[in-house]
Amino acid sequence: MMDHIQLAAKSPPTTIEDMDRSIASLRSLKDAWAKVAVQDRIHLLDAVLAKYAPLCDQWVRLGLGAKGALQDAYAAGWEWASGPMPILRFLRGLRRTLAGIERSGKPPLPGPLGTRPNGQVSVRVYPTNFYERLSTPGTTAEVWMEAGLSTEMALESQAAAYKRKEAVGKVCLVLGAGNLSCIPVNDSLTKLFIDNDVVLLKMNPVNDYLGPLIESAFQPLISEGCFKVLYGGAAEGAYLCSHPGIDCLHMTGSDKTYEEIVFGAGAEGRQRKLERRPACDKPFTAELGNIAPAIIVPGPWSQSDLSYQAEQLASHLCDSGSYSCSRTRLILQHADWPQRNGLLSEIEAVLGQVPPRVPYYPGAVEQYEHFMTGHPKAKSCGTKQEGTLPWTLIPDIDPSNAEDLCLRRESFCPVIAETALQAASAAEFVTRAVEFANQRVWGTLTASIIVHPRSLRDPEVSEAVERAIEQLHYGIVSINCIPGLAFGLIAPPWGSFPGNPPWDIQSGTGFVHNAYMFKHPQKSVVRGPFRTTPKPPWFPSRAKSMGDICMKVSRYEARPSAVRMLQTILAALR
Repeated sequence: MMDHIQLAAKSPPTTIEDMDRSIASLRSLKDAWAKVAVQDRIHLLDAVLAKYAPLCDQWVRLGLGAKGALQDAYAAGWEWASGPMPILRFLRGLRRTLAGIERSGKPPLPGPLGTRPNGQVSVRVYPTNFYERLSTPGTTAEVWMEAGLSTEMALESQAAAYKRKEAVGKVCLVLGAGNLSCIPVNDSLTKLFIDNDVVLLKMNPVNDYLGPLIESAFQPLISEGCFKVLYGGAAEGAYLCSHPGIDCLHMTGSDKTYEEIVFGAGAEGRQRKLERRPACDKPFTAELGNIAPAIIVPGPWSQSDLSYQAEQLASHLCDSGSYSCSRTRLILQHADWPQRNGLLSEIEAVLGQVPPRVPYYPGAVEQYEHFMTGHPKAKSCGTKQEGTLPWTLIPDIDPSNAEDLCLRRESFCPVIAETALQAASAAEFVTRAVEFANQRVWGTLTASIIVHPRSLRDPEVSEAVERAIEQLHYGIVSINCIPGLAFGLIAPPWGSFPGNPPWDIQSGTGFVHNAYMFKHPQKSVVRGPFRTTPKPPWFPSRAKSMGDICMKVSRYEARPSAVRMLQTILAALR
C-alpha cells in the first residue's frame, strides 16, 4: 500500500557528529544573527523567495507522488494550498512588516487598534488591499489580544524582538511536521524572523524528501549561519531535544510526542506528568492538533443552503486528505432542528463523490479501525477502493458519553462525527454548544460557527453568536468559513488558545504565522459570507479546477502583478 512513497528519495539520518557540529556552528553565530540589520534581513527574505519560487512545481509533484495522488486534481489543489501558497505569502508578509520597521522604525498595522465592548484590544488584519478583497469577497480576519492588554501595551510589544537593546540569540530546535508541507518552513521562518532565533530544523521522516528543496531555497540563510536542516527519526529527535546546546524547542505534531519530550516516555513519564514534574524544562512552543467542532446554528435553511453548507463541511474533512489539524472532526447540531438529518444526508452524498485517498500517514489505518470500533452507525461514503480509506461519517454520537473517542481524541484519518444537543431555542443552543465545546471536546485550536444571515436578524441569536465568538476557548474561531482559511491567510496568528499548562497541553502553546508580529494574541476571528458565488475553489464540486486556481494564486504570491491577478481571478470565476 505504501510503495508509492518510494517515488521520493529518503534522506539518511544525520550522524551524532554532524548534529553536534551543526549545533556548535549555530551557537557560535546566534548572537550575530540577533544583531543583523533589518535591511539585511529584508534582502535575505528576497533571496529566499527568489530561490523558492522556481521550486514550487517540483515541490507539489513530490508531495503528490509521496501521497499516491499524482492524478488527483483535487489533491493537487490542496498540495498547492498547504505548501507553496502559505510559504510564499508568509515570506511576503514578513518582508512587509520588516519594510515598515525599516521605513518608520516601528512595525506596520493594517488598521487602527480598537477596543471591543468587553475591553479587549482588537485589530483587523485582513483584507488589506484590492486583491485580497477581490479574491475572498466578504471575508475578514481580526486579531483579538489577551484580556487586560491595553492599546499601548499591544503596540509596544508588537515585533518585540526588534525593540530589544540586548542582542543575545537562542538556538531553537524545530521538529518539522510530516503532513502539510508548508509547516516546517513557516515554523522555521517564525522562529528566525519573529523571535530572532537561529534554527535547527529536523525533518519528519514522513516528508523528509522535501529537505533538499528546503536546503536549496534557504541557502541564503544557511550561508548566513542561522539555519541548518537535519534528518532522522525518534532517536535523533530525542538526542537533539536533550542536547545542552539547544535553548528552546518548537514542534507541530501530536500531543503525545510533546508529552514524551517534556515528561519522558513510559510509566516514568506518566508519573512525572501526574506530579507536574517535567524532565525537559526548556521553553517549548507547540501546535498539537484539535477536534475542531463546527456549531450549526438552526435556522431557515433552504435545500440549496443545505447542499452548499454540506459541501463546505465536507471540504473541511478533505483538507490535505484529512491529515491536517485545521479540519472539522465534530459537527454540533440542535437535536430538534427539522433539517438535521437532511444536512447529514447531504454531507454523505458529497463525500461519496470525492475519490478516497491513500492513507499515507503512519498509523492512519490503525486509527481508522480504532474509531470504527464502538461506532456501529458509522457510514462509509462512496465506493470502497483497494489501498484507500473511505471518507466516513459517524452520526448521532451520545453527547453524554464523555469517553466517546470522537470527543476526546483527534482522528488523524478521514472520519467526521456528529452529535446533537437539546435546547429550547436557537440562542440557547448556541450557548449550550459553546459550553459543550469548551468543556467536553478535546483541543483548543480551532472552532467554527455556521449561521444563516436571517438567523442573525433575531437579536437573541445575534447576541448569542457574538457571545459565542468571545467565549469559545479556541485560538481560531471562524464564522461561515473553513477554519483552515485562517491558516492560509498567514496574517492572523495561528495557534492554541493561551493558557494550556504542560500537563494539560491540549492543542499546544504559542502562535506561528502572525505576519504582523503581535506578542500577545488571544485568538484570530475569521468571518465569511454564508454563501458565495462562485463557490470557493476548495469545494469538492470544483475539484477539477482547484489545482489550477491554487497554482495561479501561488504564482501571484511569488511575484504580484496586475496580469497575474487577472489570471487568478479569471481562473476562480470560470
